[in-house]
Amino acid sequence: CVLQIHPPVLEEEHKEEEEMARIDPCENHKCRRGRCKPKRKNDGLDYKCRCRTGWSGRFCDQAPTCRKEQFTEYYVENGCRSRRPIKNAICSGTCGTHCCKPRRTKQRQVRLICNDGTSYKKEIEIIRKCRCRRRCY
Repeated sequence: CVLQIHPPVLEEEHKEEEEMARIDPCENHKCRRGRCKPKRKNDGLDYKCRCRTGWSGRFCDQAPTCRKEQFTEYYVENGCRSRRPIKNAICSGTCGTHCCKPRRTKQRQVRLICNDGTSYKKEIEIIRKCRCRRRCY
């Protein structure tokens, strides 16, 4: 009978195997404007990027274009019109999967004059600043 003696497994070999199993996929991530999140499934990347509000793209590298666009026009409602043109704005542009919405508004009273000669006051909302928002309602 021939006895075979195997060399003992060294602790260093175990440490290397454990380190390989614990490699952090986010260690050298490419997420520019977002956080790295490890993934369970492997599709070439072991992580995905969770972008800051407004940013988009695989690596959160597409900047939002949300901005305020000003205009001046008469406010019209039910056949009545403001005495003078009103300075207001709309929020437009991209925000990735989020929405471009007003950040700051103010209320302004406007006098409306109707075709039949009557007039009345109405409070309308004026957009002052815009921003990307996670909530789109």
